[in-house]
Amino acid sequence: MTELDQKISDAYQSEGKQEDVNQVYLTLLRTLLFIPVQKEKAVMDDEPFRPLFANIDGNYFLIAFDTPDRLIAWAQNEINKIAYVELSGRDMLAGINENAYLALNVGTDFYKEFSPEEIKRIKIIISKIDQLKIQQEKE
Repeated sequence: MTELDQKISDAYQSEGKQEDVNQVYLTLLRTLLFIPVQKEKAVMDDEPFRPLFANIDGNYFLIAFDTPDRLIAWAQNEINKIAYVELSGRDMLAGINENAYLALNVGTDFYKEFSPEEIKRIKIIISKIDQLKIQQEKE
């Protein structure tokens, strides 16, 4: 069980108590995530990588894992057809499209979907943390 698993479990057990939910968000921000991406880079492509998305009922889900073993287990026999990048949760969330969902740890006991609304709330937390850092640097 990873630290993020534990925080998610705690939040479910408390039935979404805000303090526990905030701990999930803060832990996610500092967790190194492994994001499956297209293996081949398109010619004339300025993007450093292209994440794999799942399209389910017209909703796009960015897929991420908090361990490489979980990503490999998810990919199974297709692992040779994909690559992955490592990003902090903070950096991943900062770059995610505002209409996308985050599918964290697909296929595990601690699978968690983050809705676009949740991602917006997390981005507000990021903004507040950044503002506090700026204030502290000025002092």
